[in-house]
Amino acid sequence: MQNFYMILLGASGVYLTAQLAAYLFFGKIFFPNTGILFQQRKNRFEWQMVFPKNLLLLVIFIFSTSLFGLMMELLGVVGWLSLPLGAVGGLAVNFLINAVIAPTVLKAQDSAAPTDEQLDEADGVVCEDIPADGYGRIKVKHGSRSYYFDAVSANDRLIERGERVVVLYAQDGLCFVEAEAHLFDILFEQESTPTDEQSAQEQAADAEAPKHDTMIFTHESKGE
Repeated sequence: MQNFYMILLGASGVYLTAQLAAYLFFGKIFFPNTGILFQQRKNRFEWQMVFPKNLLLLVIFIFSTSLFGLMMELLGVVGWLSLPLGAVGGLAVNFLINAVIAPTVLKAQDSAAPTDEQLDEADGVVCEDIPADGYGRIKVKHGSRSYYFDAVSANDRLIERGERVVVLYAQDGLCFVEAEAHLFDILFEQESTPTDEQSAQEQAADAEAPKHDTMIFTHESKGE
C-alpha cells in the first residue's frame, strides 16, 4: 500500500504545485467548474457524474487521503485499515478548507482588494488576451499585492497579453481598459472631434449668415 499512496501523493502533489504557481502568477484556477469543459448541457450533466464540480477539491482530498494513509502505514496500522482512516483525514481537511480557511482568506482578500473607485485610472498588465468583443484578464498592483480582474476593451480593440493598460473605469469589479499605446490617440480624437452642441451651434451660425447678408443687401437697395 505504501507504493500506492506514494504514487497518488506524487501525482496530486504535482497538480497542486502547478495550481499554486498558476494562481500566484496568473490568478487562474484549473477547471474551477468542470461544466465549462462541455458545451452541451446534456454532456455537462453526464460528465459531472464522473468528474466533481470542483476538481481542485477532489485533488486536495486525494492528496490528504494519500498523506494520512502513508502516515498510518509508517505507524504500523494494518493496510486495509489505513485507507478508510486516510479517507476520514481527507474529508476532515476538505471540511476545514471549506468551512474555515477559504472563508477567512476570501474575507481578507475582499477587504484588501481595490474598490471600483480605486481602480479608476489604475495601471495594469494584460495576463489573458482581451479580444475586441470579449473578456480577458488583467493584473493590477494595489499596495504591495497584485490582484486579478476580468477586463474588456473599452474601444473594441484587441489587447494582447503582456501589454500595459489603463483602467478607464470599473463596474462591479469588471474593468474597462485601453492599451497605454493607444491612450493618447483617444485623447487626441476627443479633442479633434467636435461635440454635438458645438456642431449644432456651427450649423445654426451657417444658416443665419446668408439671411443676415440678404437683409443688408435689401436695406441698401431700398436706400438707393
